[in-house]
Amino acid sequence: MIVRSAMDLVVGVNSPVVVVAQDTDILILLCYHRLIDCTNLYLQADFDGLYDISTIDIGDHKKFLFKYGWSGNDTVSCIHGHTKCALYKCKFPASVITTFTSNTSPVSEI
Repeated sequence: MIVRSAMDLVVGVNSPVVVVAQDTDILILLCYHRLIDCTNLYLQADFDGLYDISTIDIGDHKKFLFKYGWSGNDTVSCIHGHTKCALYKCKFPASVITTFTSNTSPVSEI
């Protein structure tokens, strides 16, 4: 709901929209759902600074969200013994990413 509201505001106003959150998931979803011409959306993460969402390069759109979900969104759900950085460098076959990101993939394949 936070990300959706921010996206709705960005489209509706010509002034900067700042989302205040201390949550990596919010940052990831803002990057993933941002519009191509979205140049006035920011994330304020406490004292870490102000992040301009338009300047964050997420690379391949489908792989980005897949790898974030696969690597776990916090220490509790991450794959034991592997850092997020190591998992982001993993080469996943295109068929695996397609299966996990397709709306039509049967549950048995996932």
